[in-house]
Amino acid sequence: MTESHLVVDGSNIATEGRSEPSLAQLDEAVRAFLAEHSFDNVVVVVDATFPNRIDPSERDEYEEAVRAGEILVPPAGTVGRGDAFVLMIAERSGATVLSNDSFQEFHPDHPWLFEEGRLLGGKPVPGVGWVFVDRTPVKGAKSRRATAEAKRKKSSGAKSTSKRSTSKRSGSGRSPAKPGTKTKKGTPATSDSDSAEPSGRAKAPAKRSRSGHIFPLEGRRTDDASALRPFQKRHQIRQFLRRERLDHSQRHQRCRRRADLLDVVPRDVQRLHGVET
Repeated sequence: MTESHLVVDGSNIATEGRSEPSLAQLDEAVRAFLAEHSFDNVVVVVDATFPNRIDPSERDEYEEAVRAGEILVPPAGTVGRGDAFVLMIAERSGATVLSNDSFQEFHPDHPWLFEEGRLLGGKPVPGVGWVFVDRTPVKGAKSRRATAEAKRKKSSGAKSTSKRSTSKRSGSGRSPAKPGTKTKKGTPATSDSDSAEPSGRAKAPAKRSRSGHIFPLEGRRTDDASALRPFQKRHQIRQFLRRERLDHSQRHQRCRRRADLLDVVPRDVQRLHGVET
């Protein structure tokens, strides 16, 4: 046989219709509710500030109820205070909650609050006593903000997870072995470009100048002297521009050399380097 559980939001029931909580009102409400409804286990939860807000004459009775286990106080520093503790107990035990609070900021984490019979409320009626009814949590501004924030966190978490999975699928994270190095089996590793190169003709090596610059020669025949001439002239222009800081006595001679040089340099190369006269 399944046991039935009831969790009472003591701070809320004790403050119903009052500015400050009353331990006597809380005790009256719980006794009246149990007279109408039968539960196997009953837990009454109050905030940690509850004993400081009740009448001083009720504090001794409160301390006695806490020692007897009739009233529970959440651990110090609990996020969400007594409301979070009440909902956590009710979720784990499948209990019914007796409270007039709608717990709006907890709607995304506790959707079971909207299930029928999970939330009850009560109010003292003069001349009648306590009247208890089934309740549905009210969705106000706090509920909408909490729901929007939960959706935003969920979408951002899903995006980060998809990025991590995509990066894992794209590769194992290890860099490819350099050509010439030996693998675990002792075979030399080859690059993708080496494996894709046709065996008919080897790829032309890059020409290295005297200053250490490498001129890209991809797609050109190295046996054609005319193909190398623009790169050689371009290099001479660079060398000349580096030597532009000259003494006044040498300027005339350098300018004559520049004029002779530009006579043989193609116009498109001059425009590329900004040295056209």
